[in-house]
Amino acid sequence: MLKLSLAGLLTSALLIPSVFSQENSYSLKDYDLDGPVLSMTSSSTNLEKKPEDQQVVTFSVTFNKSGYLVESVSSVAGLSQKSTIKYVYNDKNQIIEEIENDGQKSFTICKNTYDENGYITESKKFLASGAVDERIVFIYNEKMELAREEYYSDPEKNPSVITHKTIYRYNAKSLPIEIVEDWGTYNHTTKYAYNAMNQLVEEYYISTEPGVNMGIGLYTLRSYNEIKKLSEIVYKNIDGKVISRESFTYDHMEKLTHHSQLTVGGKVTSHIHYTLFDDEGNWQKATTYVGSKATAVEERVITYQE
Repeated sequence: MLKLSLAGLLTSALLIPSVFSQENSYSLKDYDLDGPVLSMTSSSTNLEKKPEDQQVVTFSVTFNKSGYLVESVSSVAGLSQKSTIKYVYNDKNQIIEEIENDGQKSFTICKNTYDENGYITESKKFLASGAVDERIVFIYNEKMELAREEYYSDPEKNPSVITHKTIYRYNAKSLPIEIVEDWGTYNHTTKYAYNAMNQLVEEYYISTEPGVNMGIGLYTLRSYNEIKKLSEIVYKNIDGKVISRESFTYDHMEKLTHHSQLTVGGKVTSHIHYTLFDDEGNWQKATTYVGSKATAVEERVITYQE
């Protein structure tokens, strides 16, 4: 499993794909939050809909004093049903169980097992009925780097059948340089390259899965500014032709203020504008624009530990 959050993509000074082996948890950084946050409630509104058709989507997260997620709640205005997920940790702040409440009943959706050194060895996904939906086994190399994941997608009827595997390769600094999803008759391969600061600068993806995208490679090239934050992403096809671009702009406090989608020539077609930062530097409002028209707004209410 590759763990690379959107928040990390936008603001991380050390941007690398994080292999999900020991750090099996959700923390403040996964939600683009800093400081001793207790909770964050986000409300998203589609401004292109008529007022009578609006359905505000609300998402809330609560953290413990160590900064790890203990509960997430999602709901839609006008609908009575909401989904709540609680996260249970061990003494190493790793998730051992996830419990969902869909408004009617509570049931376990995931259980993780670790060895004595804190490395995850098995993860089980559950259906609401309690049946195991998927089982994942984690295997390590002699350096205790995650070498392979084996997926059992029908563990109830075919407990010994591996449906697919994910294979990892690393450089001398233990940074992943190749990840292959092996489905037997085809695979998805992603290769990574880094700069001297160990920041991800190049990513190449190609698939042999039959279909319209078979054999069509995609390059993702990342650039960083003088404060070591992500400044631009350029997407190219296998022939090196630019397909699209993204840019990132920061203020004097090194906080992201604009995330823009660009044409091949560099013209802004849409962007997200982050405003209303609190004393901890966390943004409280993000407005999406297509051209000069505001099309969506997200507002965050953040409370802090006492």
